[in-house]
Amino acid sequence: MLTANGIAVVEVNRPNRARRRLRGKSDPTDAENAARAVLAGEALAIPKSQTGVVEALRALALTRRSALKARTQTIKTGFVVFERELSTLAITHVH
Repeated sequence: MLTANGIAVVEVNRPNRARRRLRGKSDPTDAENAARAVLAGEALAIPKSQTGVVEALRALALTRRSALKARTQTIKTGFVVFERELSTLAITHVH
């Protein structure tokens, strides 16, 4: 969308992990370092295309992960409710 409107987009490579860990992880620091890399002309990678087969597969994988997460959460919630009802039933019938 940005490139379609004439706005330049640059992809910044991930910083060296060892060096990053020494200074601590911080989103604001990472953002500043990315901006500095762009301004210094060090970030010259061409961003990935957001169209075609690769993007379609990425969207499909994201949808699948989301569906599996929702399914797992539903199962966990249902089990907790069932467990609670079962313990209530057991307590009710003991007396």
